[in-house]
Amino acid sequence: MQACGLGAQIHSSWLEPDGGPGQVNTSEGGVVIGATKLVDNSNIPTYSVDMAAFYRIAKRVSRTGVGLPSMQAMALAHGEDVTEVACNLLEPSGVGGDKV
Repeated sequence: MQACGLGAQIHSSWLEPDGGPGQVNTSEGGVVIGATKLVDNSNIPTYSVDMAAFYRIAKRVSRTGVGLPSMQAMALAHGEDVTEVACNLLEPSGVGGDKV
């Protein structure tokens, strides 16, 4: 059976994994966790639909409000009962996670 989707991307990649097998078992799937020097992401899901409150939170922590100068934040609705505050730290080397 030929790998498709994520399995095909991992299989054809020139990068070797830091841990775990270098091949994906197509009957079980795979999980990829990555890190980059360019952007760090923090996503906070909540069981609430108060979008106005989440927009205020997103603005308060982001560079467009009074928050970190390299932070982007947004409120995202997922279904009828979950809202996520998604944050992108654009310069993690300049502003560490301890500041977030």
